[in-house]
Amino acid sequence: MDETPKRALARLQGMLELMALLSSGPDCQPTYELTLLPPAANLAEALEQYFSSLSTSLSPKQPASAWNIRTEPCTPSQLRESWAKWFWQEYHSPPITDAHKREFILDRLWETIEVALGDVALHQVLTDPPIFYECHWEDFALVSSSGVWLLHLGSSD
Repeated sequence: MDETPKRALARLQGMLELMALLSSGPDCQPTYELTLLPPAANLAEALEQYFSSLSTSLSPKQPASAWNIRTEPCTPSQLRESWAKWFWQEYHSPPITDAHKREFILDRLWETIEVALGDVALHQVLTDPPIFYECHWEDFALVSSSGVWLLHLGSSD
């Protein structure tokens, strides 16, 4: 049975949530999530709308210009390298030492993105947050026919 994009998207969110749970520790709370950004004319506008909407209990929303948003095209292999770093090289990462199991997980994640979103253009998203965002993070934009998605990989204590 072929998987629908909607079902694949739900599975992808579950996979990311599971990897975050496995990497959690008493002083480490990872956030791995995929968010559909508001409709916009282009990637830059979608990112500007998203980041300018963020605030914290201590900091009000800041204009997009304050975030210094930049993007760089990237490849699926670069995204896989980032996943591998976040999933297995962080302090509380699960002890999956078998390279074949790691590759299997990365393959399933990428295949699920392809089913959920179709062809995507990948971009690494770089920012200089004017407010607290995460202790450390890495963001990617996935541009598809269904919209612009932000894949956020982050960790806070």
